[in-house]
Amino acid sequence: MDLHETFNRWIQPLKSRVSNMILKSLLVNVDDSNQIQLVKLSALAGEEADFVERVQNYGFTSVPPKDADAVMVAIGSDRDHPVVIAADSGEFRKKGLQNGEVAVYHKDGSSILFKANGDIEVDAAGNKVNMTGGEVIADANSVKLGGTSGLKKLIDDRLITAYNAHTHPAPGGATSAPSVPLGPPTTPVSTTNTEAK
Repeated sequence: MDLHETFNRWIQPLKSRVSNMILKSLLVNVDDSNQIQLVKLSALAGEEADFVERVQNYGFTSVPPKDADAVMVAIGSDRDHPVVIAADSGEFRKKGLQNGEVAVYHKDGSSILFKANGDIEVDAAGNKVNMTGGEVIADANSVKLGGTSGLKKLIDDRLITAYNAHTHPAPGGATSAPSVPLGPPTTPVSTTNTEAK
């Protein structure tokens, strides 16, 4: 037996262990109810793995769609202790990004795109955008409202009613309501951008 064959026989167990460490598989099911997300995978030759931990980066979490591609790593080459370190779906991934751009996307088309020039684009794909918090602050040189937004959306019946009924504390009692009530806006609302500075 020559040296080459001897070397191959000697490293064969190591090659087997390394080849079993990383596997590409398809995601079958996701259980997102635990502290660590658990997934079921379908690998080559019909092999399946269930209750596999999916490791995600802190601050980011998702539930990939069925049949997403997954990369499974067997810790210590032990196929009984695998973890998923990456999952992706080429069908839904936002494509055509420029060098340096970053995107967060959803399978139904909504996305947040951090553009190469520093701009940030939020596309709800026709869906609603909700903001919840104790305070919402827009600190910018200008705020532009486009489409069907505008003054009528900012000054609606609720604000008019609250303003017309408001009073202020004063010595001897509260002040009366404003003598000149606020009425509906008379400024025409453009369907193009309305800018407030």
